[in-house]
Amino acid sequence: MEKLIRKNWFKLVLSIIIFILLIILTNNQIEIKRIKKQDLDLHMPQRVYNLPTATEVFHLRQECVALGQKILDNNIVGAALTSSQVSHYNPVTNRCYIQLTTMSANLSNDYFSNYLFDGQTGEMLASATKEKGKKEYGSIFSGPAKTTVSDPSETTFQSTNDYIGEIMNDDWKQ
Repeated sequence: MEKLIRKNWFKLVLSIIIFILLIILTNNQIEIKRIKKQDLDLHMPQRVYNLPTATEVFHLRQECVALGQKILDNNIVGAALTSSQVSHYNPVTNRCYIQLTTMSANLSNDYFSNYLFDGQTGEMLASATKEKGKKEYGSIFSGPAKTTVSDPSETTFQSTNDYIGEIMNDDWKQ
């Protein structure tokens, strides 16, 4: 046995070093995961309210529909345009969102506008407009994707329209 160890001492030492390095690497990976989880926990916004019950969500969605209808009723368009609205109550954020779409009545795609409103306050959160033969544009006025007036070039019609779609994504469809 001693002869075998002397003959292969380099391989033995190398194996021990590799084994120790693997243990250190595994422990480091575990520690990194723990730190990342701790960091996420610190940066996750804590809810100051309890999530609503299913019955409360049902009633809040009804209220959101009524708020959306009110916004649609206050949107006056001429005979060449038509408007429609979709409401979405998000129980996680406890917000009612209204998407108001205005387009050419003859479906010619000469004009298309998509707006996102906070249903409770009536505040416009985003706007995306496309007119045939003219520049398309979009603006996000509030929320996590808010753009600044000083650099609206980063917000396009498509990115704003996508943002509105994400906000309006109904949680029961997921």
